[in-house]
Amino acid sequence: MLFAVPGYSLLLSCGVVAVLHLLIGGTVRTGALMLELAALLDGIIKILSTLIIVRVLLTWVPGLGMSHPAGRAAHRVLAQVTSPILDPIRRLMPPVGGLDLSPIVAILLLQLAGNLLVDMLMTLGP
Repeated sequence: MLFAVPGYSLLLSCGVVAVLHLLIGGTVRTGALMLELAALLDGIIKILSTLIIVRVLLTWVPGLGMSHPAGRAAHRVLAQVTSPILDPIRRLMPPVGGLDLSPIVAILLLQLAGNLLVDMLMTLGP
């Protein structure tokens, strides 16, 4: 289910394109490549964090958009994208007083992991 999240497949496809480029004799400036990967990773983290926030907001208004097929499809896609991130945290951290804190933890972990990886990519760059 790893490739159900759009960011993973996009990152994989960028890697495949870079490898194919090198195989046909192309050159890659390491600094520019690292900057591009860092920007891509930062964008993916921002999109995932935003999707988690949208999912939380939609749970506050029960039935919002669920009467329309497009609304149900949007809810389903949103759940498919965010569940791989939220479900492991929910298994480790049950609700506290009926409040699900997993979205907050997920966003914090995403930001932390993203910042660490971007910093690593930037030090490998120029």
